[in-house]
Amino acid sequence: MSTKNNNNEGKPFLNEELSVYECKTLEVAPKMNETNKNCVPPAAAVPGIIVLMAIAVVVTLLLVKLLWAWTIPDLFPGAVEQGLIAKNLSWLSAFKLALFLGVIIGIARGKNGQ
Repeated sequence: MSTKNNNNEGKPFLNEELSVYECKTLEVAPKMNETNKNCVPPAAAVPGIIVLMAIAVVVTLLLVKLLWAWTIPDLFPGAVEQGLIAKNLSWLSAFKLALFLGVIIGIARGKNGQ
């Protein structure tokens, strides 16, 4: 990082891309321009990532519940009538099933060399 004065104001002159560490240690907040557009603190992205993850979990659970209720009674009507298989899943059961499938898919992707 270069600290040349820009217009004699004592502000750092940014003539190269900054790492995240350098962005945090600047004394003066840099303005967005072509040289420092990647200077975004990672802490600003954390709430957005958490919200996106929560939305993904809710959508996944909803899909698991809807697909279960749509397919299982048609595929196994006798087992559903006898009570061997649940006609509808609870939210906890949908979460467990989604977690199990996620682990299985993750293992399968890892074995393919990806």
